[in-house]
Amino acid sequence: MKNDSLARPLSPMRKILGGLASPLLYLSFVLAPFSPLPIGIVTLLNGVFWAFLIWAVGFALIFVGAGPQNSLFYALTTAPVGLGLGIALKRGWTPERGILFSTLLGIFLTLGALFFASQRADQSVSQYLEDSTQKGVQYIQEIYEKNQEQTGSENKEITQLFKDFKEKPEEMTGMVKREILPNLFYFFGLISWLNCILLAWFSRRIPDISLKWPSDYFLTWRSPEKLIWVAIASGACVVFQVKPVLLVADPLLKILIFIYFLQGISILAFLFHRFRTAAPIRIFGYVLLLTFAKSFIAAIGFFDLWWDIRKKLNSGGQSNESHFT
Repeated sequence: MKNDSLARPLSPMRKILGGLASPLLYLSFVLAPFSPLPIGIVTLLNGVFWAFLIWAVGFALIFVGAGPQNSLFYALTTAPVGLGLGIALKRGWTPERGILFSTLLGIFLTLGALFFASQRADQSVSQYLEDSTQKGVQYIQEIYEKNQEQTGSENKEITQLFKDFKEKPEEMTGMVKREILPNLFYFFGLISWLNCILLAWFSRRIPDISLKWPSDYFLTWRSPEKLIWVAIASGACVVFQVKPVLLVADPLLKILIFIYFLQGISILAFLFHRFRTAAPIRIFGYVLLLTFAKSFIAAIGFFDLWWDIRKKLNSGGQSNESHFT
């Protein structure tokens, strides 16, 4: 049955609200990594009340002008990182604690929204995830097939993926459920990390923003050394398929790989800074490596425990101690 509301003309007020909501939607969907930044800056400058008020106004505009689903996405991309990270840094927490707090807050709110949606649909969370995954795949497949008809091109990997979802639905939806926690950690962790760096950049240019850690913090950052043994143990359990702990070891390993990936980026940033690389070359280097060499970057971060590249290149000869507290 068609939705008659789509055929009804919008009132002038809804058109105005929809127009105001459009830039916020663009910021949330297309520029998702940067959408929490304005809220974080306001939190550090003016406090939680004003930041929450601005966030609430944006949420209300999107809710009325673009619908509840879009407003939910806006809320989940801006509130945990913009407000959570801003509050943590304003309280004087270290970047690691702030990033971890906003990441866990984002995961908690997302899982809470998922639980609430499953209850409204009168389903278990597992069943709701399966149904939502199947509907989402069908929707994306329809768009892909229409685009394929128009362009005449075909991506064999994507076509095979759709075929697997059709032929092995239980296996594929099971994979999606297993990957949800690591993927949420990647999503919120990367956005939190990026916004923390941007807030540090703004703090050096806006006198009213003060952060209680050095400006070169992310150039010298290292993960805790003891994590290496957790990563090795998790990797061994995954490689040898130790089934009693595999359900925990597999997502834990993926989360630790992500942490070492961030450490690898920190090392790259140090090298670019150490050799005074020109900005265009830095940008090209980041884009090239992040596109084609993510595993290589994670490996650099992992083996840095033994190599300690920054110590060897540091003219002072002092080791870069971990700032994790």
